[in-house]
Amino acid sequence: MNLNKVSIVTASKRAALLEKLKILRIDQRDIEETFTKGSGKGGQKKNKTANAVQVLYKPLGLRARSQRERERSVNRFIALRTLVEGMHMEFEKVKREWGQRGFGCDIWTDPPGKVWKDYVHDTDELVMPIEGEVEFVFGGKTHHPKPGEELLIPAGEKHTVTNIGKTRNRWYYGYKNR
Repeated sequence: MNLNKVSIVTASKRAALLEKLKILRIDQRDIEETFTKGSGKGGQKKNKTANAVQVLYKPLGLRARSQRERERSVNRFIALRTLVEGMHMEFEKVKREWGQRGFGCDIWTDPPGKVWKDYVHDTDELVMPIEGEVEFVFGGKTHHPKPGEELLIPAGEKHTVTNIGKTRNRWYYGYKNR
């Protein structure tokens, strides 16, 4: 999706959406668009052209739709913004909750097969997969947390992290504040 082709939407709104995509580490190639005829008020431009837009974030199966405007390009922007803002709100919620528990929060992503071997941090690390399959090995155990499941890696614990899936993964991570 090329957001620069949406001429009616202001540059600042496009820039804000692109910044959220960057913060969330979302690859736009993982977003699929479909177009259908609109319905309801709006006359022929809505009802006889494929200006209604649905976007799908394939890794999580999340969808958003817009037919609010008569212009397809604007509906593309609105649908994508709706999708991304929902994901950003979830990130902010986790960030706020972890912050209350004394942890920072950011998002990490790795391609399939990526291995981070024998890392040690001098503070506790909290991780939670968002999408994909990730393996954490520490303390003589192998962990495969599911999306939404937290895992605490104690300070000083040598650990290895591997993307064991066939797709890119994303997870929240944060270190205990000192």
